[in-house]
Amino acid sequence: MGRYDRALAQLKQARRLESQSLIIQTDLGWVYYVMRRYDQAIVEYDSVIKREFNFVPAHYLLSLAYERRGLYSQALAELRASRTLNSSWTAPAPRTAVKDFTGYRNAMWSLLAPDSLRGAHQPGLYAGALAYMRLGERELALVWLQFAYGQRDPGLVYLAADPVFDGVRPDPRFQDLTRRVGLAR
Repeated sequence: MGRYDRALAQLKQARRLESQSLIIQTDLGWVYYVMRRYDQAIVEYDSVIKREFNFVPAHYLLSLAYERRGLYSQALAELRASRTLNSSWTAPAPRTAVKDFTGYRNAMWSLLAPDSLRGAHQPGLYAGALAYMRLGERELALVWLQFAYGQRDPGLVYLAADPVFDGVRPDPRFQDLTRRVGLAR
């Protein structure tokens, strides 16, 4: 945990050895993202997309980096691209221009909101918590994190690093969860 400089060095070496690998460059962007170096993450993800537009992970992760930077129109565009490329589903266009977090949040409901809380036994519970955090719904995110813990969702390994959860880190429920997962610092 927290050995980001070492991870960067290893990924840069891997990129030198395998310069055309999209996933290596995407992983490099992820490390910059969890280090809160969003501009560098954006450069890496953009580079991947320029080389291979259909590489879904780069679009999705780019949406996260744009969101953290407050670039909501770009974040929404990348999220829509990732959803569209990932399936036959067509992302609905936002009704109005997205200028601030409120407009972004409203446009994102149709893209991200988990279907219902009855889903305590469905896969992707960590992803549901992540979606609720991105929507500004902290309480629902914490509930879904508890579901994810109960189902041993593998996404929980990112809990301590993912900047999306920065807004709930001080919450005692979140701290207890990271302790139970084994990620407490």
